[in-house]
Amino acid sequence: MTALSEKYPHVLKLKFPIGNVVILNSPEAAEEALVTKKIDFAGRPIQDFYPSDLVLEGRDIVSADYGQLLMFRLKIFKSALHAFGEGAREVEDRLHGTIKVLLKQIEEMEGRPFRSRTYIAAAITIQLWEWLSSTRLSYSDPKLHKIMDYNDTFVNLASQGSFIQLFPLLRYLPTEFSRRLKELLKTRDELFGELLEHHKKTFQNGVVRDITDGLLEAYENEKEKHASKDVGCNDDIKYMMMDVITAGSDTSISLTDWFILHMALKEDIQEKVQQELDKCIDGNGLPHFDDVKNLSYLHAVVCEVMRTTAFVPFLLPHRTTRDTSVMGYPVPKKTTVFVNQYRIHYDPKAWDEPQVFKPERFLDGDGNFVGWNMFTAFMPFGLGRRACPGQNLGKLQVFIILSSLFYHFKFKLADDQPRPNLDDDIPGAIRNPLDYKVVAIKRH
Repeated sequence: MTALSEKYPHVLKLKFPIGNVVILNSPEAAEEALVTKKIDFAGRPIQDFYPSDLVLEGRDIVSADYGQLLMFRLKIFKSALHAFGEGAREVEDRLHGTIKVLLKQIEEMEGRPFRSRTYIAAAITIQLWEWLSSTRLSYSDPKLHKIMDYNDTFVNLASQGSFIQLFPLLRYLPTEFSRRLKELLKTRDELFGELLEHHKKTFQNGVVRDITDGLLEAYENEKEKHASKDVGCNDDIKYMMMDVITAGSDTSISLTDWFILHMALKEDIQEKVQQELDKCIDGNGLPHFDDVKNLSYLHAVVCEVMRTTAFVPFLLPHRTTRDTSVMGYPVPKKTTVFVNQYRIHYDPKAWDEPQVFKPERFLDGDGNFVGWNMFTAFMPFGLGRRACPGQNLGKLQVFIILSSLFYHFKFKLADDQPRPNLDDDIPGAIRNPLDYKVVAIKRH
């Protein structure tokens, strides 16, 4: 793919059994498609991605095709997050509760080597579930492991789905894949279906306990405004709840995992991050949402980790809604389109010394963070109509977790392992680093 991207630096067309695919390899092509012609490229090819089509049924936000129903769901999702209170005190307090437990878990390691991902994955899942359900899970709660297993199984089956697409008969054979898929669908309904039904029974208009309440309230409010239109049913909320957990956890866990590894390998940068944290965080050691905007260097380092790892190497696939074009190349209606984020993040025309880790590229001359949207070649949350609708809450969660961890601890690589190579990864729709262990040394 790298060689083809070099040969076709803007637009690459490929033919597959499931149809033609267009890959956008440059920031110019991506911006034209996702921003300038955002409606043309706003679709999703959910029917071509097995088994996601069975699990999500096109009734969520992430995978749904473009149309009236998607726009309605986006509106209620954004309204729900607003009603729940992105950045509000209660949301922050709940996150602080999760972080206190996480810090205690790491402190109890007492300098012994451990896999940080184990604790981070649990903490992020616990927090998302609490924001969704008003229920705080413990690290030993069987439901926590059920949720995490659901996520892992979904991602694993989705990565195998393209093979099933090539041989559709396999869908109907009693394979291990079909057994796991059946179990996944059962778990989906137990986790999200039962949670939604409980909230329907206990919901009080005007009282938003969590994101699920926000979704129910927003649905009823918007349904009245769109009485003459097809707005689906409130059971669709179950699939939006799944987006919160699956889409919200996988990327945040991967980013945090990569960040800790980078800091353990780059002690000088870790020290600069901690100097900034020491200046900005008050004595209790728990950063507030208002503190995040003052952490310019931490922002820059996070962005550079996202750029260099390109842990989502291809943005989720788009599908053209009409005959269109990009960079002068015709793209027929219903064409699947991928954005090659990895290639764009290393485009030498867009980045000075792209192979070099330089957080300063995201700072101005006074050391201030220049913002997420300054570079068209940097689009970790997507662009246009299909940009991640929960990115603000996701950013706050990751920044509060990272600033808490690195305020309280210095992370060093464990001695009993080969030195990790940042070019080595576990490939997939989301790239993750190979397993590594760190030692946490208490600072405060």
